[in-house]
Amino acid sequence: MTGRDRVLVDGVWVEVDVPVSGGENVVLPVVRVIVRREGFPVARAPVLVQRRDQAGEPVRGRLEIPGGRWRSGEPPDACAIREVAEETGIEVSMVEGVLVDRTHGDGATAIVRPLVVVAGIEGRFPAVHTVLTAVGD
Repeated sequence: MTGRDRVLVDGVWVEVDVPVSGGENVVLPVVRVIVRREGFPVARAPVLVQRRDQAGEPVRGRLEIPGGRWRSGEPPDACAIREVAEETGIEVSMVEGVLVDRTHGDGATAIVRPLVVVAGIEGRFPAVHTVLTAVGD
């Protein structure tokens, strides 16, 4: 069974089919990764931006940071490393900000899993293929 939901594509709201479970639209979790060059102050570090290049995609040509679907049971840092490798061929050397455990005064633990993490690489961004652009590089 599918439902309808609206997504923003090139500044225009478009209705798309989405899966339904228990009468509610289901959203798949994704991880997006800010890949920055090591050896720069954080505020000035070049970051990797890629242009979607899949023929026939409604979002072809859109700039984005690497990322993709978070697989069931997969740790968030493993997802970040896998997605960057799949989309760019870059091997991530460090992942920050993935999982935060906080224990409160009452003993309860809150786990925070951000959907955007920072991954560092050393050296210049490789020219894997035409979809890569280094902002600030």
